[in-house]
Amino acid sequence: YDAYDNKWTGLGKDGIFIGERLYHDKAYNITGIQMDRHRRVWFIESQKGLKMVPSAKDYGDSLKMVSFLDTNAGETNLLDMKMDSAGRLWLAAGDGLHTVDTRLKDVKPSSFRVFNSRNSRMPGGSITCLAIQEKEHRIWCGLEAGGLAVCRFNDDWTTMTECDVYTMKQGLAAGTVNSVICGKSGELIWVGTDNGLSLVSAATGYIKTYRFSQRSIDNYFNIRMMRMLADGRVLCGTAGGLLVIQQNCNPFKCDGKQKAAGPTITDFHIDGESVFT
Repeated sequence: YDAYDNKWTGLGKDGIFIGERLYHDKAYNITGIQMDRHRRVWFIESQKGLKMVPSAKDYGDSLKMVSFLDTNAGETNLLDMKMDSAGRLWLAAGDGLHTVDTRLKDVKPSSFRVFNSRNSRMPGGSITCLAIQEKEHRIWCGLEAGGLAVCRFNDDWTTMTECDVYTMKQGLAAGTVNSVICGKSGELIWVGTDNGLSLVSAATGYIKTYRFSQRSIDNYFNIRMMRMLADGRVLCGTAGGLLVIQQNCNPFKCDGKQKAAGPTITDFHIDGESVFT
């Protein structure tokens, strides 16, 4: 919501709703929206970089935007962004991990910095998704064909001090990570790949991998389509549909006494006809 209580809703290639008004005068393809403490709205467009819209009571017939990260193909390829509690905006890009402090009233191109293989411990390749653990000063980065990177920062988040990478050699389900979220306690990292789900222990780095079907589309986890509900259930968007996971215990701490719930039959067909109807 902006300063005037208008809800912003990105519709992918179909534009953006601000309140009840649809803006599609330009070829918006919005994949993420954030708002800073100055009530400016930030959004990323696929292959078009980062946009900032100043707060306004009436946006008129066309949005007035300021563009950032739009000078080369690597930085315009933004796939995810997260804002931490301090107001730092973190962006997953084709050329590394970009960040800017949105507490600044006057944000300029020079206000941005990037962590990549040329200036830090960050591995090369495109970053597809992000998850931030502020207390631990860690950011988990999903990589395209590069696995999962966990990057650690100093106290003021200006220096990347360590970066470890988990790949299929360590047990990750696949090389391309499309979604990553942190569990409530921070001990469990949920990683959706293009060939299954992996759970990573943040404490030990141990990995358990799961596949839910013999159909490959059911094991393809979509980009940024993973959410944890308040009751602990995890919603995962896959190419085969919505997967809802109820965890009975931490798989790295189960003592063997917990048992998974038995299957529930919701329908049964004989010769194409449901026996329940």
